[in-house]
Amino acid sequence: MDGSYNLFQTGFTWAAMSALLFVILKVAVIIGLGVLAIRIADKFVDLFVKKRNANKDDAILKKSITLANIFKSIIKWFVYFIIIMSVLSEFGMGTAASSILATAGVGGLALTFGAQNLVKDMVTGGFLLYEDQYKIGDYVKVSGVEGYVEHVSLRVTKIRSPKGELFFVPNGQVTIVTNLSRGNYNASVEVGVSYSTPINKAIESMERAGKVFVEQVDYSAGEPKILGVTKLGDYYVAIKMLCPVKPMHQFEAERTLLKLIKEQFDKDGIEIPFPTYLIKEEAKEEKNG
Repeated sequence: MDGSYNLFQTGFTWAAMSALLFVILKVAVIIGLGVLAIRIADKFVDLFVKKRNANKDDAILKKSITLANIFKSIIKWFVYFIIIMSVLSEFGMGTAASSILATAGVGGLALTFGAQNLVKDMVTGGFLLYEDQYKIGDYVKVSGVEGYVEHVSLRVTKIRSPKGELFFVPNGQVTIVTNLSRGNYNASVEVGVSYSTPINKAIESMERAGKVFVEQVDYSAGEPKILGVTKLGDYYVAIKMLCPVKPMHQFEAERTLLKLIKEQFDKDGIEIPFPTYLIKEEAKEEKNG
């Protein structure tokens, strides 16, 4: 008896059951060896990346980790293909599978309707990797979601939002990428003062708060800049400030700037306005009358 067994050509005799159990055992061994091969390959890739980037900076390390995930994804899909073909062969369908591949080719199968999205995801994932649009650890806006890139493979990108939500974005749906981790970022704050407050006084107070900010933090990338009045509201005048900061510190910088501006306003006697209502005396008398 050859190494393969055709389940559909044998009756349910004791010999058939024994042969079936032997085939199932061989399939289990094939799957187990495949899973083990994937795990060993993952460990080897991780050790290689760790050794190669022991003394490299954080940006190079993140890129290497991203490349490693892509490489592990390729290995995983290759091993899956080998497992499927081996299992089909054990059940006596190896000739049929080979005929399909020989007739249509792998490319022909991939271009069938059910696999078009998969091929698109993988091709796009390859371009994302080649163009280095983002890597693990970057903070990005992609396909309507926003957060930190947690995992990148040929098919899907996993993004973790600041709230903890995990988004799975197929690479084929990635059209526009906004990467907030590349280069300095302008932290932007806008505060309102009352119409009775002299604008120059408010601007000088915000400039003093900006100087304190630069002295206190270590992620400032330049001096804060007051853009001036940006809005005339119903009960306030809005003044905007920009401050260049290092990547991924923009949210912390905005919170810190608002805190320092409020403290400086308190010292300089500048009040932040709130909605007020004016009740005319005539209307009040008519109501009482």
